Amino acid sequence: MYLQGKGGVPGSAWFHLSGTGVYMVDLSRLQVLLNEERHLLEEMLDAEEKTMPVIVEGDARALQEINLYKEGLVVKMKGFEEQRRLLCPGELTLKELCRREGLPETNEFSVLHAQMRQLHISLQRRIELNRKLLKHNRQFVGYALRLFFPQNEEPLYASSGKVEDKASFPAGLVDSNA
Repeated sequence: MYLQGKGGVPGSAWFHLSGTGVYMVDLSRLQVLLNEERHLLEEMLDAEEKTMPVIVEGDARALQEINLYKEGLVVKMKGFEEQRRLLCPGELTLKELCRREGLPETNEFSVLHAQMRQLHISLQRRIELNRKLLKHNRQFVGYALRLFFPQNEEPLYASSGKVEDKASFPAGLVDSNA
């Protein structure tokens, strides 16, 4: 059961009564928290955009540094999400909260929700693109390593053109005539 606090005034709180206790939703704190999450999503998107040239250039050290930075952002986001869950009970959605609060269809929370949704979609796209770039780079490195150090699955040809069972030298780009 939900009871409204402060006489229906926008910005007031909702109390959630359940078998486990009473919950109060502080709308001003929720708005601050959602703004912090939105800002963090912007930082995450920026970090993913900076990751692409690092992947293309193949700078392993820079990639490690940016991944550590992104890891810190993820830890911050986890903390914000935990705070939000404590602030707003799981069974109460933001849309439901706005409806119960009597806020107009377009309000600060719906705008924040739309911004965060768009940032999340952009972030997912950028992450997927970076993931594909990393996969391509990994495949290329594997191909290059197989050139230098083949698995002897393919037949070996001697300089005379005959097929040999084993090479007297490590097969790959290095030729025995070199």
